[in-house]
This record gives sequence, structure tokens and C-alpha cells, in this order.
Amino acid sequence: MRGRTKQMILRRLVTRIQTGTMFIELNYLNIHPTPDAAWIRNIYILLSFYTELLLKAIYVYEKNYSSRKELNQILTNQRHNLEKIATEIGIEILEKYGIFEVKKMRTHEYRIKTDVGNFYVKDFVDIRYDFLTVRVRKLKGNEHKMFHIQITAINRITSFLNGPAWA
Repeated sequence: MRGRTKQMILRRLVTRIQTGTMFIELNYLNIHPTPDAAWIRNIYILLSFYTELLLKAIYVYEKNYSSRKELNQILTNQRHNLEKIATEIGIEILEKYGIFEVKKMRTHEYRIKTDVGNFYVKDFVDIRYDFLTVRVRKLKGNEHKMFHIQITAINRITSFLNGPAWA
């Protein structure tokens, strides 16, 4: 794939991630001093989605593929499985971005270890279809702290990707 096409895809990914996390910060975290049960599911969905896009942005930048069609097939086959995306990127590349682990837990979430801190990301499919189960999501009170760590990590990594996206 030509460098310019790859750059434009990366640019769109980075922009979507940055505007999304800014939305969460300005329209949720700055307004709600403590976790709000009415909003929290939506925030989990958004942060899961933006974390997935972040990993896919790293993939887009770091990996080689022959065409937009091939890239689409790869990204589609990765689905919403953060552990699979991370494995396909490779730990050596992830560590360049300060990501040391992406592991699916039994709790329907992924543990992500970064140099800014560790956080948990709800499984995107599970959080969207949680109405099919009888599990009740209970607020722990520390969700905002974890969201801040996650957004800080996301923003730091997108700042690395901004260079090649806008060069």
C-alpha cells in the first residue's frame, strides 16, 4: 500500500480516537465527579471502542499489507478481540508504545498494562449485549480513576502516532 494512503487511514484513526476521548473527558468526567450509573455503560462502550481503534492504529502504522482491501480484511478478522489484535501486532512493537500486556480476563474484560498504569477494558461485544445475561454491573467507585489512566495512556500513544499521521 502506498505511504500516503496508509498515512490518511492513520490520520482518520488518530483523529477519531482523540475526539472520542476528548468527548468523554469534557462531557462525562468533567461533569460527573463520581461514577454515574446512568452513564457508565455508555462510557465503557466508548472506551472499549477507542482502545480497539488505538490498537488497530498501531497495527496500521507498524505492519505491512498490500492494499486497502487486504487491510480491511485483516482488521475485520481481528474483530473486537483486543488480545488477538495485540498478538498480531507483537509485544516488541507494543512495548515501543508503552503497552506491556493485553490479556483477556474471565471477567469479560481485558487487562492492559502500560507504562502510565494498568486499566481494564470491557469486552466490546459483552458490554453491548449485556442485556442477554443476568449479571448486574456494580459500581466500585474507582471507575473514574481507571478512566483517567486509560485516557492518559491513549492520549500518550496517539501523540506518538500524530507524527507519522500528520507528517
